[in-house]
Amino acid sequence: MSTREELLGRARELRPLLAQHAAETETSGRIRPEVIDAVREAGLLRMTVPRRFGGYQLPFRTVVEVCAAVAEGCGSTGWITGFANTGKWMASLWSAQAQEEIFGVGPDAIHAGTSKPTTDVTRVDGGYRISGTFPSMSGLPYATWAGLFLLIPGESPAMAEALVHADELTVENTWDVAGLRGTGSETAVAKDVFVPEQRVIDVTRLQTSDFHQYPTPYKDEALYRAAVHPVLALAVAITPVGLARGALDLAVEGAGRKPLSGTTYQLQRDSVSFSNAIADAAMLADSAMLHMYRAADDLDSFAERAEVMDPVTRARVRADTGWAVKSATACVDQIINAVGSGAFATASPYQRMWRDVNIAARHGAASYLLNRELYGKALLGADTSFNRLAV
Repeated sequence: MSTREELLGRARELRPLLAQHAAETETSGRIRPEVIDAVREAGLLRMTVPRRFGGYQLPFRTVVEVCAAVAEGCGSTGWITGFANTGKWMASLWSAQAQEEIFGVGPDAIHAGTSKPTTDVTRVDGGYRISGTFPSMSGLPYATWAGLFLLIPGESPAMAEALVHADELTVENTWDVAGLRGTGSETAVAKDVFVPEQRVIDVTRLQTSDFHQYPTPYKDEALYRAAVHPVLALAVAITPVGLARGALDLAVEGAGRKPLSGTTYQLQRDSVSFSNAIADAAMLADSAMLHMYRAADDLDSFAERAEVMDPVTRARVRADTGWAVKSATACVDQIINAVGSGAFATASPYQRMWRDVNIAARHGAASYLLNRELYGKALLGADTSFNRLAV
């Protein structure tokens, strides 16, 4: 089995390849096949897969480190790597029968998902028939499995998730945004797709964040005892943190060979103001990662102890991810302010990182504003039901 050090080393070795294709990934709206293949061959898509199915079953701290290292080279590829692992972790909470089917295709398959539900669901013998549109499904063009949220009329609880084969869906190219363009977060269209009973799960059992309620019978596997919504927030925050570290590395590398525009400094590193800005940026990047470490360590430690994470700690993990995203965004801003307007040249990787980090930062699961409110209300014992993702 690959170790943390091996996987982190492989992720860092991929950075030149990722950076080489990052501009094309953005303009084409797709990650090149050789990049996806390289990520797969490095074993980076099986970190959260149970060992029973050839996975590594590694703690969330390792997932954070490795996926952030991928995002340092390409935000879109980092996003897909993080969400593919999160999707597989979610699939590992399902019944034994469902897991056998899902992971039977191999541990390296990519899982795509979205949170917008459809109500066009009909119960039939052995399962359901589903129709509807599912927008912003990250990783859809690369996926083997797609998670579709359902509101099932006449059933209680009505909220469910169905896992379907991605090739049973039609892809509509609707992902036209300012950043993270290569994530392929397109719209999936289902037309009378049959889903067997074992691949439909009661979402309320997951929303409790009580692992005793998860359908998986393998309660001895610590990784799959973690609280669901904090894990989803962690997945969103990984890419901004990686982008901040990538931008910082670029700035440090360039400071010894580039002049500082608008000054007589022949090298950026000779400027006190530039040096101070880079120091501030580095502290922001470190703050972002340290909060991610605390969030991941909380998830790992509660799961390892077989304890259900209490609501205040769950809210704090969400707040950690929001703070990490805020710090990462501020880090990239600080670097671009120091580098100057040239950072916004189309040929500059800075402008792509700036757009990617700002798009990722607006995802509701790791929103600084929403998660700060959630944590404050949890600390005060106030109602937190305003947040659709709960805690």
